[in-house]
Amino acid sequence: LDLAVQVGEDAYFIRENAMGVADGVGGWARSRKHPSDAYTPSARISRGLMHFCSSAFSSSSYPQYLSPPPPHPPDFVLPTAESVPLWDSSNHRQSSISEEDGLRVQVAHLGDCALYQFRPGVGLVFRSEEMVHSFNHPVQLGPHSKTTPLNDARPYSIPVRRHDVLVLASDGVSDNLWD
Repeated sequence: LDLAVQVGEDAYFIRENAMGVADGVGGWARSRKHPSDAYTPSARISRGLMHFCSSAFSSSSYPQYLSPPPPHPPDFVLPTAESVPLWDSSNHRQSSISEEDGLRVQVAHLGDCALYQFRPGVGLVFRSEEMVHSFNHPVQLGPHSKTTPLNDARPYSIPVRRHDVLVLASDGVSDNLWD
């Protein structure tokens, strides 16, 4: 699972053409039966999810003339990346950049992770909406959940400009910092 980075219960990936974050379920960590495990099932699920999402956005989606991928992906991706289909899961968000109708970020969102878009001289331009059933009960994937990415993810298509800053964050950020 080397295509994703584990941070506590959460995981993320960054590629030349996409990025994603999955928010692990901290409550699962407190209920684990084997304290010697390095990662809880939640951490394993979020890392596995991000690993396989990253794999879905393999560098084979780059044009043939790009070999190897550019050393500074953001500088290249904004003006030239192609539209890539998305999925989203487990309090998780993915985005890709497209040239269709100008520069746009395509996002699939599920749960209480957040996407922030900041523009120089303007500040916060966009913030995704949390998807929750009730307080402290986000929409999420899990062994007993009926939620599925294809049926429940909320799609966004966000216009972007050069020098915009996009931040994908788990609820560890959005629960503790306000707009």
